[in-house]
Amino acid sequence: MVIETVGSLTSLSSLSVCKLWNKNDALIFLIDLKIDEQFDLSDLSNDEKEYLNTLKTNYFRKRFIGSRSFLKFILQHILKKESLLDISLYRNNAGRVCVHKHEDIYICISYTGDLAAVSISKLKTGIDIEYIRPIHFGNISKGLLDTGSKRDLLQKDNVNKLKNWTLREAYCKLTDQSMLACLNKEIDLNDIDHQECVIDNRYVLSVAFASINDRINICYLQKGISI
Repeated sequence: MVIETVGSLTSLSSLSVCKLWNKNDALIFLIDLKIDEQFDLSDLSNDEKEYLNTLKTNYFRKRFIGSRSFLKFILQHILKKESLLDISLYRNNAGRVCVHKHEDIYICISYTGDLAAVSISKLKTGIDIEYIRPIHFGNISKGLLDTGSKRDLLQKDNVNKLKNWTLREAYCKLTDQSMLACLNKEIDLNDIDHQECVIDNRYVLSVAFASINDRINICYLQKGISI
């Protein structure tokens, strides 16, 4: 698996989306949900608006609107549709978001805090992202922390645990299994390409792909991006 990180984007045009799609097997967009002022309810179908009304908090409503609107924006250019409303999304029996009449396009979404990771791919993909929360050393004996290297080791162990956890989550999404079903058993990574990476020393992202030798592009969309 080859993962290329574009970094922070300042614009995202139809041409740039199509170039990325033609070049890669999967695109993963990291979306700062604080850009949600650029999205509105008009991007949602009636069914999506009904589902939105069942969500209990502004946090869950914000991330639903942001991820669905962004998905439709990207798919509009990939599928060469005239309007966002020409894109119909639904959940299959496994809970995976799918594109109506385009079952050859695979979608996977993960959230952490105000960040959404959205994968759009040509083959089935599982992704999971987690924020690297700082370790609080207040309850740890000073004798264990007398050097900076020991602090670094503890932080590295924290990141490694997140890599293991996010890989398991990504595997479950790839194989359409619940996390509970996989929690206490060894996951089978034979014939599955996977990679765990640290982004900006703030996030751990794991990707599980149903094929070997794939090319994946990660784009980080920050607040203020022009879409």
